[in-house]
Amino acid sequence: MTVVLKQDKVIVPEMAKKVLRGTRFEDIDFSYRYVHENPFPVTTNPGLRKQINSAFDRFMGMAVPFFV
Repeated sequence: MTVVLKQDKVIVPEMAKKVLRGTRFEDIDFSYRYVHENPFPVTTNPGLRKQINSAFDRFMGMAVPFFV
């Protein structure tokens, strides 16, 4: 499975889908602003931190089966 970030400007989802066609894709997006280089930014804002931690858990939950 290939996971692409909808707001990614480095690995643009549409291009990744063209290049890796035949692969199962999962498009994910987070409820906060992020960039390719830092999809899980550090913050002191408690509300935003909760969203980022949740996004990290979701993303890693998708990656773990690949490594196990």
